[in-house]
Amino acid sequence: MLFYLKCQSSLTLLQLLTSILLLPPILSPQLVLWLSCLVVPLLSFTLMGNPLNRHVVQTAQGKNQTTFVKQVTNQYSLPSYCEIVVC
Repeated sequence: MLFYLKCQSSLTLLQLLTSILLLPPILSPQLVLWLSCLVVPLLSFTLMGNPLNRHVVQTAQGKNQTTFVKQVTNQYSLPSYCEIVVC
């Protein structure tokens, strides 16, 4: 429910800020309706159905996963280097 409130309030603040600063609207009225009536409620209700995971805090951060970073770097950088050498 918190996600729903934050999304709706951010849409409102965005529209309010553009009108206060006399800027053209960033989002069209149709897009605001689409987001506020369909997209945001669907996303928030699917997030409400997910069970809480209390072990999220204990998962390793990106800086601690050096082997994964090395694998990804090797996987994507080696072909790029080969393409540069061929050119």
